[in-house]
Amino acid sequence: MIPDSGSVNGRIQTAGDAGDFIAIGIIRKPVGLKGHCYVDAFGATLSGLCLPARLSAGRDSPATQELVLQEMRPSPKGFMCRFEGYPDLDTAGALRGLYLFYGRDKLPKPPKGRHYHFELVGLTVVADETGTAIGTVTEVQKYPAADALEVRKEDGSMILVSMSGGVVKSVDSVAGVIRVSGSALEEIL
Repeated sequence: MIPDSGSVNGRIQTAGDAGDFIAIGIIRKPVGLKGHCYVDAFGATLSGLCLPARLSAGRDSPATQELVLQEMRPSPKGFMCRFEGYPDLDTAGALRGLYLFYGRDKLPKPPKGRHYHFELVGLTVVADETGTAIGTVTEVQKYPAADALEVRKEDGSMILVSMSGGVVKSVDSVAGVIRVSGSALEEIL
């Protein structure tokens, strides 16, 4: 219902950041003689880019350099990508560990009922059946099985609320509320 781009293992981009960039992937190890690198995508934004695509790359969003994505194809280990100016294995190795950022203003509007992860940060999580406030979303964690909302409860403790299996009932970004199944919360509260 909700997963999409905008978090780097739940830790790089938050709605409160002043920057206009959203992390859409991370460059992993180089592979092959022509400068290809494996890239782990965060959501669907990377796969939807029209090539060549101008991105920003860096260790965090304030300190980036322009990087042009020239080629991309899916592989079992993520996407295999090639970037302009990095024609071989040795030069591509310098890109390892860099996050790929894309301008917020360039992101396509998600389909109705879907949201980017960064849009969920700061929203209040409420039990759907009772309307009881649970806490505030601080991050969206990406896990292989399912993404999860990291929620800071009123007492300061943290819980993870799964975004799978109908747990998230609705998201009202205007009201700032995410309604979740109270029965699903009983196990973690």
